[in-house]
Amino acid sequence: MATVVGYHACSVDFARRLWRNEVTTSDWMPSENEYDWLGSGIYFWGNGLRRAQEWAGEIEERHQQESAVVKATIDLGRCLDLTNTSLRPLIHETYESLKSLHEEEPELGPLPENGGNQLKLRRLDCYVVDQFVQLATNGMPIDDATAVVEYQTVRCSFDEGEALCPGSGILSQTHPQLSVRDNSCIIKIEKDDYRRSPSADEKMARAYCESLSSDKSPIRSERQRLAGREICSDVILFE
Repeated sequence: MATVVGYHACSVDFARRLWRNEVTTSDWMPSENEYDWLGSGIYFWGNGLRRAQEWAGEIEERHQQESAVVKATIDLGRCLDLTNTSLRPLIHETYESLKSLHEEEPELGPLPENGGNQLKLRRLDCYVVDQFVQLATNGMPIDDATAVVEYQTVRCSFDEGEALCPGSGILSQTHPQLSVRDNSCIIKIEKDDYRRSPSADEKMARAYCESLSSDKSPIRSERQRLAGREICSDVILFE
């Protein structure tokens, strides 16, 4: 069993009901927006507490409701893992088949298109992934046999945010995203402990920021010191 940790932003009311076991994971309704990046499912930021917190803030601003972040341990189960390059040709072939179908049958209308700020509205991706999963569930001909795969989860890495350096392919909000299609894969729910001990990476980031902004360092110029403070203000520090 391959398990991962994911974070989900939701209303504080729903989060509390989950934490108190007033509702179970089977009661959790999937997101079915036409622009969801990985098709229908319950969405989690993979190992992305901070990104989930940012999204929770956006929810509060957009819907004027208090939000929270739920931490979950997830069994990937039968996972359509699009970080696996060997699976990507299947997605492309599905797209080409759908493109031909829509051209041959105009009554279906045009294919959906990805759009929005930084292409965050993934209507085409959503359509193609949902159709591929449905095809796999119904059975796909492979050689002389029919393969049936009922995918329980879908995951992929998404580039998002601003470049960390000029021309860099490393972006500020790039993250692995996970869509859970089978609720039984959510095996544990927790309230994240925001006062937990920092990880080794977080300790290193904090130490680096402190060294940049230290007034005691004789080799730091005023510009470097201020730059260090600016970096530190964007790093999560723990009490």
